[in-house]
Amino acid sequence: MNFASDGLREILRDAVAKYHIPGLSIAVESDGKKIFSLGIGVASKTENLATSSNTIFGTASLTKMLTTLILLKAEEMKLLKLTDKLSLHYPNLKKLDTSKVSIRNLINHTTGLPGLPTRHRATDLNNPNINPGMECVNNFVEFLNNIEFNVLDKPGGLFSYSNEGYCLLGGIIERIFNKSFEKVAEQVVLKPLKMNHSFIGNNKNGRFKEIAEPVTHWKQNFTTSKTEYWDSPLFYPAGGLMSSAKDIIKLSSALYGASNFLKYEQFKQVTLDPIPVASRHKRYFAYGLGTEIEYVDRQRTLLWHTGQRPGISSFVGRLVQDRLSVAVLANISDAPAAKIGRRVFSFLYCNDKSFVHLNRRQTTINPNINERSYERLIGTYGSSEVGKYHIRLRGKKILMKFVCSEKEMDFHEDYSGIVGNQTFKFIFKEKEDPYALALDLRILPRLA
Repeated sequence: MNFASDGLREILRDAVAKYHIPGLSIAVESDGKKIFSLGIGVASKTENLATSSNTIFGTASLTKMLTTLILLKAEEMKLLKLTDKLSLHYPNLKKLDTSKVSIRNLINHTTGLPGLPTRHRATDLNNPNINPGMECVNNFVEFLNNIEFNVLDKPGGLFSYSNEGYCLLGGIIERIFNKSFEKVAEQVVLKPLKMNHSFIGNNKNGRFKEIAEPVTHWKQNFTTSKTEYWDSPLFYPAGGLMSSAKDIIKLSSALYGASNFLKYEQFKQVTLDPIPVASRHKRYFAYGLGTEIEYVDRQRTLLWHTGQRPGISSFVGRLVQDRLSVAVLANISDAPAAKIGRRVFSFLYCNDKSFVHLNRRQTTINPNINERSYERLIGTYGSSEVGKYHIRLRGKKILMKFVCSEKEMDFHEDYSGIVGNQTFKFIFKEKEDPYALALDLRILPRLA
């Protein structure tokens, strides 16, 4: 493994400049030891605060690793079983078959839940009067019981990323521990792992000083649009963790069995029964419990997760066999944190000829899809969570339009490929037209 710290610093500074990132923090751990950490840029212009390796950022969906860790610990403590059905915890939930959906289905996103508008209606403590009455899981269950939706598939049948599933998991955690999610997280995970630069939700009582200011646009040291970290108690289990890069390394190490935090029987479940991701090649990609799985080559497996929200871009990954972890946090929307993290891995192995670079694989270039086949794909796909994606044909190109952005769909295999930075695959039933579009981790039903 190559480790030239000056070269790595140069790569990271170039990335900050190229992608217009105000503040970026990174930590690298090898075999249980911190070998590199760095903060670059501005954490907060308002507070005149530079970024360091201890700066606290929003982590968005990296929180799902924390929630999974709590549940594995709860099973170790015999407070529940991951095979428990939802009927045991939510007897009043009507819109899901709670006699068949298990806690494990919630963790690995195989409940059949489609994209729902919950995050648009959940209470944000920054502006509690805008969406009052959607702050806890009881409010959420009532909401689910009163909206119309069709499940995507039977429990365990199809992977589709669901924040709502983790809202339900948070309710289970609060009930079995008889404490708020914030207190459970602190007592069960954050304190034992000595994650001293981490908390859930907002900065209560001003305890933490070194917090990055979230922005949506940044260019030439000029903040064009500042925002606030979303503070929704209902979604704390799905995306409420605030943390530093060094602490995120500790969290991933615990979940992936690189510490003594979990017994072997618990952490081995993370990758024991992986679920295929429809938009990605099943030979190389899958999803476990609270983590994505990538089979890099015959010798290496990468466990990883990302997070995106306004003012948040995050990534953590661990090459299991090499005991090497990388965490990247940034305080801006849509920064390619995963791309930067993968670039760090590749740099560290640049002298290893056996190492396969971490990028999207394709098995067929310029697939033979005729115009008649293209026409089958034309239509509108989407959900009430993410909105509508319009697929149209222009000449011999298929374009995907979302809001004001329109991008060409680059086909690598029949009916699948990459658009922008996301993988996609059109999903069919026998010889019919596609009934859904798998876009990255979500399944978007065909609307028209």
